Amino acid sequence: MENLNTINAMLTGFDTENFTLTKKETGRKTGKFYYEVIDNRTGEMVTNRNSNREYIACTTNGRFFFGRLDLINKGDHKKMVDYARQTGEYQTNLEIAILKF
Repeated sequence: MENLNTINAMLTGFDTENFTLTKKETGRKTGKFYYEVIDNRTGEMVTNRNSNREYIACTTNGRFFFGRLDLINKGDHKKMVDYARQTGEYQTNLEIAILKF
């Protein structure tokens, strides 16, 4: 696992406190894992996803799921974040849910 300081530096500017990513095994051949983003303030589910892939983080709107923390703010996600910051419409692109171990 990556150094905690490196992880914190990568997540600077992102809201990671208000949301949690949960993971459950489904036992099915397709959609092996079931993920939910939970709003820690209300306890309500914000979004969900079934997948055969293992993820450790996602945007709270469910648009981007990340298999590694170093993929946050890279590629298409970076383009969305940059655009969102320029336009001021960045709320859900800057909210990241992290899988708690």
